[in-house]
Amino acid sequence: MDNIIDEVIPNLVTNDLNNILSMFPSLEDIYKALIAMNKDGDLEPDGFGATLYQTYWEIVKDDVIRAVLEFFTKNWILPNFNANIIVRIP
Repeated sequence: MDNIIDEVIPNLVTNDLNNILSMFPSLEDIYKALIAMNKDGDLEPDGFGATLYQTYWEIVKDDVIRAVLEFFTKNWILPNFNANIIVRIP
């Protein structure tokens, strides 16, 4: 059965490329991805997007890095994880 699958579906990803694609992102990779995000794009219903994380990176970086690495280790992310709720306390 495996031979039939190999004959019908071509293997487009080599083992070396697969190893690169499945590597954990470095802390620098995570930061570069954040900085590359459009500050004005895809605002959530609360009005915050990449600008919040870019502006307050020093405050939120540990939580963001932990969340990204958790996704890569568990292959799962919490539902609505990308939703933001900010409450202003007078």
